[in-house]
Amino acid sequence: MRRLLTSVAGFLLLGWGQGLWALHPYRDNLTADVRSISLSQEMAPLLLFWALWIALAAWPRWAATLRGGVLSSGVALLGWFWVDLCLYDSRVASWSTYTLAELAAEVAFICAWPLLCAVLAYGGGWALAAWRKTDDPQLV
Repeated sequence: MRRLLTSVAGFLLLGWGQGLWALHPYRDNLTADVRSISLSQEMAPLLLFWALWIALAAWPRWAATLRGGVLSSGVALLGWFWVDLCLYDSRVASWSTYTLAELAAEVAFICAWPLLCAVLAYGGGWALAAWRKTDDPQLV
C-alpha cells in the first residue's frame, strides 16, 4: 500500500512540476472557455484523472518487479504528455488551427526536457525501491 501511495504522490508532484515548467510561457494565456484560471487549477483535475491509472499500474502485488516499474513509468509518461497536450490545446492551439499531428509534435518538442526529467526521476524512484528491496526485503 505504501508503494501505491508513494507512486501516486510522486506522479502528482512530478506531473505538477513538469507541467508548470513546460508550459510556463503560456501561463497567462486565456483558456479555451475564456475562464481566467491558473495553470495549476486547470492541471489538477487532469492529473487526478491519471492518478487512478498510476495506482492501477503500481498495484503492490505485481508491480514489485522491474516490469511493473517500467509499466508505471510508461503510464506516467503517457499521462503527463496527455495533460500537457490538453493544457497546450486549451491555452494555445484552441486559438489557432492545428491538426492533431501538429499539436502532438509541438507539445512533444516543447515538453521534451521536462517530461524526460520527470520520467527519469519517477523511474529512479522505482529503481531505488527495487534496489532497497533486493538489499533488505523488509524495507519495501
